[in-house]
Amino acid sequence: MKKRLFCLALLCAFAALLAVHAATASVIPGDLTGDGNVTRKDLAMLSKYLRNKEANPLSEKALLAVNLNGDKDVNRKDLAILSKHLRNPELYPLS
Repeated sequence: MKKRLFCLALLCAFAALLAVHAATASVIPGDLTGDGNVTRKDLAMLSKYLRNKEANPLSEKALLAVNLNGDKDVNRKDLAILSKHLRNPELYPLS
């Protein structure tokens, strides 16, 4: 019985890991809209979100895409990075 429970728990953990990997693998940095492109629409969407997070919520995928400095906090720093990228993508690449 314990062996079956352990196997079931292990299987659930593996399935959760696969789900997280699948969600993050298809994220394009800066693409909040999910259209495959980083544009001013993404910048506007982030700006609205930062002004009022409750009225303009972002999906989990968009939150992953917009955490551009990797600090796990979506804030004005990410907005500045996205804005710089849109002005000069070669000088300020998103990766």
